[in-house]
Amino acid sequence: MPVCPYTEKPFYSDNYHAAIAADLAVLVDSFGEAAERATRAGFDAVEVHAAHDSVLFQFLSPLTNLRTDHYGGTLKNRIRLHCEVLHAIRDCGGPEYLVIVKLGVQGGVVDGLTFDEGLAAAQSLIMTGCDVLEIS
Repeated sequence: MPVCPYTEKPFYSDNYHAAIAADLAVLVDSFGEAAERATRAGFDAVEVHAAHDSVLFQFLSPLTNLRTDHYGGTLKNRIRLHCEVLHAIRDCGGPEYLVIVKLGVQGGVVDGLTFDEGLAAAQSLIMTGCDVLEIS
């Protein structure tokens, strides 16, 4: 898998690595478990941060997502992790649980996420079950 030139951070003791399938399964499960805890605590909504430098935005942007598996390449593949997270939240939080996604819809840099791709990603999230989008 190609290495993204933006992942090397010399001041971090443990630099980034490409997530393997097991890492992504843990990430998705963690979002679901967090929704379950929030529901038990009495919260009636959760907001998923998928903008700026979040891991979800890194998967959405063609600049930082250089994967060659089913999480990379096409927009459909790059939004796959977001959709899996939404399904996990729904499964654990319940069908009436309000899910908000703060979504970055444009990268603002050369070779980054375009507005048209961001708009298509937003539409995909709504079709997947997102109740509210906060656009960033």
